[in-house]
Amino acid sequence: MLSDLLARWYEQGYQALDLKDRAEKRVLDDLCATFEPVIDQVFSANYAEVVAAARQRIRAAWEG
Repeated sequence: MLSDLLARWYEQGYQALDLKDRAEKRVLDDLCATFEPVIDQVFSANYAEVVAAARQRIRAAWEG
């Protein structure tokens, strides 16, 4: 889910973030790149369902 969130920010040019310095963008770029080789689901046909299930699990854990 974090990978999906970062990818959406990346695609929007981080406009939703109030970045204070170019270094912050670099860190986010690096974080996005870190996820790519380890998250096989990004390339699967059911990626949307994988992200939705992750969101649901996190909501359920948060709400207790």
